[in-house]
Amino acid sequence: MITHPIIQHDVRGSLWHRWDLHFHTPSSFDYDDNNITNNQIVECLIENQIRVVAITDHHVMDVSRLRELQRIGNDRLTVLPGIELRDDHGGDPIHYICIFPDDCNLDHVWTTLQGSLGLTTTAIRDKGGDEKIYVPIEEGAKQTRDLGGVVSIHAEVKSNSIEGIKNKEEFQQRIKYDITKMWIDLMEIGQFKDIDIHQNIIFPKTGLQKPLIICSDNHKITEYSVKMPLWFRTDPTFRGLLMVLREPCDRVYIGVRPEEIIRVEQNPTKYIRSVSFQRKVGSTVSEKWFNGSIIFNTGLVTIVGNKGSGKSALADTLGLLGATKNSGSFSFLNKDRFLHSITGHAKHFEATIEWESDEKVCNEIAGVGEEGFEKELKSVIFSHVPEVKRIGHSSLDELVRFQTGEKQKRIDSLFMQLREISRSRAILEAQADPANRRELLERIKRRELELEAHDKTKPIEKPNPNAIAGRASSNTDLLQELEGTEKLKTVLSTQINNATDTLRTAERRHAIAKLLIEKLDNFEKDFNAFKDSLTENAVELSLSVDDLVALSIKRSAPEKIRDEESTTIISVNKQLDDVDPPGLRQQVIDVEKRIAKLQLKLDAPNRDYKTYLKDLKSWQEKREKIEGSKDDPESLRGLQAALAAVDDLPSKIDELKEVQIKLAL
Repeated sequence: MITHPIIQHDVRGSLWHRWDLHFHTPSSFDYDDNNITNNQIVECLIENQIRVVAITDHHVMDVSRLRELQRIGNDRLTVLPGIELRDDHGGDPIHYICIFPDDCNLDHVWTTLQGSLGLTTTAIRDKGGDEKIYVPIEEGAKQTRDLGGVVSIHAEVKSNSIEGIKNKEEFQQRIKYDITKMWIDLMEIGQFKDIDIHQNIIFPKTGLQKPLIICSDNHKITEYSVKMPLWFRTDPTFRGLLMVLREPCDRVYIGVRPEEIIRVEQNPTKYIRSVSFQRKVGSTVSEKWFNGSIIFNTGLVTIVGNKGSGKSALADTLGLLGATKNSGSFSFLNKDRFLHSITGHAKHFEATIEWESDEKVCNEIAGVGEEGFEKELKSVIFSHVPEVKRIGHSSLDELVRFQTGEKQKRIDSLFMQLREISRSRAILEAQADPANRRELLERIKRRELELEAHDKTKPIEKPNPNAIAGRASSNTDLLQELEGTEKLKTVLSTQINNATDTLRTAERRHAIAKLLIEKLDNFEKDFNAFKDSLTENAVELSLSVDDLVALSIKRSAPEKIRDEESTTIISVNKQLDDVDPPGLRQQVIDVEKRIAKLQLKLDAPNRDYKTYLKDLKSWQEKREKIEGSKDDPESLRGLQAALAAVDDLPSKIDELKEVQIKLAL
């Protein structure tokens, strides 16, 4: 296990430490062994890797004991003074804990609490002793806050928790909410499963977010144990505790060990412990440039500093020592600055990285991007790989390719999917752009104006001369023949429309069937290539590839559809455009010629009436075309449907975002 010297305010920043914020000493009236010494307490806590402990005896702050514990703990164990109090709120007892700064004036704090909360020996005796005394949480918490302290409360299934206030009445629920919001800083739970209840139900419902802690509530140090260790990523001080209150999720971990610690211990060659700079032996440079060592936090993600504070120099040096391939982008270690052939000083200095594995990598600052160094670095890393885990490979590159090759293929596949989803999302986002909505509204307005103008051109109705009473027609036979010919045209037009619909459907089904077959063919080719890639490994294991994988592709159904629709396309095209006998379109042309000849034989009133009917039909057809359908993107109804679809785009975009996130994870 990697260990570091314990420092109150570590230069590396926040580190993970174990805390216990509910702990008793023999000063508690119910302690199990009054022969325990303060030295035993401190040494046992340190042995259990506790870095910070809060002494929370019942209704008392033993000032002399607290001072001695702090003295013994010194810089090995931070001792926070505290006290455990009891309230009831008309129901079961509720325990809460008040914790104060490690550097507070103990005499002042304890004297103030005794006076304001009635905790003198006499007052406790008069109230019935330690088993009977109650201190309203509002009073205890307010006084604690006034003295610079914080308050925790027992929560969920832990005994004497705030759940002693039942939820039966609405006002009781409100009391619990108000107490938690106004007076509570931390919530001490009794079981690991209570974390999910609070994070997924209670906190989202109430809008509150408090640090959840599990503590020992120990009453006998020789039997010290906790249900689950509590870790805070902060300085081991009361000020560090205040930082936890501001970031209750990111700085708290309940479990055996935080993942960050485990990750560093398992991968010590991948985490930097420090980087140091020194002037080379024999250097003639007198200026003070680089000197000393910088200790790193293993959670480092960025370098922050004022202009001229050395950010670029540090970042470039790390890149140099890590054999980056982007050395051409260095802003400090370049030929115009520190590597300048005349004014630069790089050749006089060297830098060293120390990894958590204790391995050191050194390089001259002048030697940026040297291929040999990168090989040396990989060789050092490979030397730490146990022989049996090298799997017969002779270099780090070979081993990495072997272990990550299939994962990289999967990553490439996910990238392809991600690109397709991103392309679809980009199209939808472009459609959801307010400018697109405005354009649709403008186009709808233009179509409405076009429809309005078209309605004004409706042909003036003319009477049917044959319907006028008392008027004898000389064109009776001619009109009957004309009517029959027009009916024939209507029948032929209907047949053309039906045939065109059939052709449109057949063309689409034929194209989709061909596309599906092509996809199956491509997949089969990919599968065969994949199958070939298994051969080498399978042979080494004395296995047959055919016994490992098999592919079954059933093309018959899409091929049948393709062939049937191909036949339909040929048949319908012949029906529409055949020459001998004439197809439907030619038949319509012939019928229209006959109609035109017959109309010329009509008298003027009937000819005018037929012209009116023809114009009216043309007008109606144009009106229907302007209105259109939702499937026609340029028609009025199509544009209106597109506008309605814009309102559904945000949900569709969100769905694609979810898919992107899943692919990225």
